[in-house]
Amino acid sequence: YKNINGTNIPIRASDPTNPILGEIWYNTTSNTLKGLGYGTAAWASGGTMPVGRSGSMTAGTQTAAITATGGGDPATSPRLPTEAFSYDGSTWSPSPSYNQGRTGGVVFGIQSAASICGGYAAEAVPPGDADEDLTEDWDNVSWTSGNNCNTGRRGFKGGAGTQTTGLMCGGEGPVPSKGVLTEEYDGSCWATSNNQNTARYNGVFGGSQTAAILAGGQNDTPAQILATEEYDGSCWTSVNNMATQKYQGSGFGTQTDMVAAAGRTAPPTSITTNSEVYDGNSWAASATSSNSFTSRSGNQGGGTTPSSAGFITGGDSGPSYTGATEEYTGAGPVTKTISSS
Repeated sequence: YKNINGTNIPIRASDPTNPILGEIWYNTTSNTLKGLGYGTAAWASGGTMPVGRSGSMTAGTQTAAITATGGGDPATSPRLPTEAFSYDGSTWSPSPSYNQGRTGGVVFGIQSAASICGGYAAEAVPPGDADEDLTEDWDNVSWTSGNNCNTGRRGFKGGAGTQTTGLMCGGEGPVPSKGVLTEEYDGSCWATSNNQNTARYNGVFGGSQTAAILAGGQNDTPAQILATEEYDGSCWTSVNNMATQKYQGSGFGTQTDMVAAAGRTAPPTSITTNSEVYDGNSWAASATSSNSFTSRSGNQGGGTTPSSAGFITGGDSGPSYTGATEEYTGAGPVTKTISSS
């Protein structure tokens, strides 16, 4: 090592706090040779939500999240309950209920300041008001009804932005044109912006109000979509397609570091455990199923979650709805123990 790098291996009592990729050292406390290498992405089981839900609306990070639970199993009553739970990276705890039961609404923000809007709310008043337009804001104490968005719709999988700089785009409804509509939220009011290029709903969605990404989904043909679009705060631009048609999955991350997880593929339609990661230019296969990963669709992840430490929870696992949570660790630098083997 000295002949190659020009120095001896450092001897330390503890691991360095900010090593550089490729650095090697000997830890005298653990009596091990260590180095900073490049790890691979992986999924692992997290805490299980107390209820099985599909189309939940979840914001925050892997260690600090809030979820409005979404639709209950078809056998449950009410069909669209209003439970909410908070997540600390290990356990889901009951949180004050939100006001209008719904599933598949848009969500953005953090654990202590999040907003939901839209969604499927067949039990709303008046009856049959399936395309919800109601906004609810969470302040870490209670949910408060805010101003309605301009066009009620459903079929969202994620969200972009914060409670005061939120974004919703696309969506499903009886009018196909809803699939291209974009609206921005300033914490109080909704304002329309420029339409997307490709109409869709149930696509993965993340980023911020000025740098968002929308990928995959389906339309009213019906057909599954590969197209990816980026939003700059004003206009949508078509970029490279996803590798696999995917809809009703979950997304988290930023415009330059985004994960699309689980969902359904077509044709033929099947629930998938595959994940893809976007680097701001192209999509590549990422971590897939393991023994702890639950195949499902209709799940959601944190709206502001970085892709390096994201999660998904709930979903339609086939015969029933699940409350399972899966946590994602992205590929990146990781400290490794070096052995002769």
